[in-house]
Amino acid sequence: MKLGIKKVIEVTKKDILKGKPESRSCPVSLALKREFHLDKDEYIFVDGVEILLNDQFYFKTSKEVNKFIGSFDDCFDSDNKLVDKKKRDLLKPFKFTLEF
Repeated sequence: MKLGIKKVIEVTKKDILKGKPESRSCPVSLALKREFHLDKDEYIFVDGVEILLNDQFYFKTSKEVNKFIGSFDDCFDSDNKLVDKKKRDLLKPFKFTLEF
């Protein structure tokens, strides 16, 4: 059941530069933690299909979020080491909307 509440989430350049290709610390996760005032220990899961906040809220990700996550993850190797800094630095901040 949707409540008709929408929340715009902004992924900033700082989120992109601080993010890591892990569900809990990717740029989208960092933006969600900031917007929902979550501390570092609160559970957040983001992948190319879904967002889960504290096992309570579930959202399907938009095509824009999916595309960004793929582009961001491509900048890292399988050990999560940054291998394409230039490509990562070219990623642009963006906004997306979650609907409750």
